[in-house]
Amino acid sequence: PLTNGFVQFKGQISHGWFGNNRYMKNAYYHEKLFYLRLGKKKLKLYGGVQHFGEWGAKRGSVQLERSFKGFLDVLLVREADDGSVGTDVNGRPPNRAGDQRGLLEAGLTWENENLLLRGYNQTPFETGRDVDPRNVDRLLGITFVSKKKSSIKKIVGEFLTTRDMLSFVEARDRQSYYNNGYYKTGWEYEGRIIGTPLFVNRNRGQFYFPNVKPYDWDAPNNSIAGNSNIIVNRVVSGHLGVLYALFNKLQAKTLITYTKNFGRYGQTATSVSKKQWYTLQEFSYTTTGQISFIAAVGFDKGEFSDNVGVMLGVRKSFGFGRK
Repeated sequence: PLTNGFVQFKGQISHGWFGNNRYMKNAYYHEKLFYLRLGKKKLKLYGGVQHFGEWGAKRGSVQLERSFKGFLDVLLVREADDGSVGTDVNGRPPNRAGDQRGLLEAGLTWENENLLLRGYNQTPFETGRDVDPRNVDRLLGITFVSKKKSSIKKIVGEFLTTRDMLSFVEARDRQSYYNNGYYKTGWEYEGRIIGTPLFVNRNRGQFYFPNVKPYDWDAPNNSIAGNSNIIVNRVVSGHLGVLYALFNKLQAKTLITYTKNFGRYGQTATSVSKKQWYTLQEFSYTTTGQISFIAAVGFDKGEFSDNVGVMLGVRKSFGFGRK
């Protein structure tokens, strides 16, 4: 507004439910984001924040705050005693309600009639202490998109590191990404990690480590340790993805990801890092009727596992309203 398009912003807020297949039952899901973009011509700068939370859950006779006030505490990221964090002797709430996390993002785009380039940085946070220039954990990425007819259509390169995990603060103040001491399931849904697929939880880790078993979320409280369901969250990784055309109607996609895995903060799943490769090669042939025939093969190799998978599929595209 009032800038002729030079300043643009967008936001979103969502409310959801986590269900019962977890340690804390019937929890609410909270998500919000806000982004600001500056620029009108070829170069544009942008930045934003994404915030997520799990709150208002219950277990047995314990019912955490789930009123409208509880919603506002999570929405405004206020310090509050929702029943899970307690209050210190001076009456000051020492923490935020529920299990909260998010990321800060900043980036730039450069675009002309032939191509689009985008570079971006995402820094995760579990508490306010993560919002610090000394925090080196981050995702760095660059994207190239061709807007003209060429064999290379899109290239994505990314580097991820979560190994440091706030090494510059006292041990008692460090956080284990995606884990939580009270919401012991951590950041997963129906046995799968929410967010980066490179972290490993117990449900997946049982196939990699002989001594790891998934938790029974209905077992007695003292049989389930907090901050221990996500067993690999200290990762250094590189990723390359390329989308390209082989012939007029034949398109291909190649994805390659390499990871070094260092367990989790406070206790490693392995004494040394474990290395793993993940790859995918996909081919797609599109007919004049906008029907695509897809064939893909995935190959994973490393110290976690060696796997091969094949996928065959058909996709139909509909162009409603097109002339």
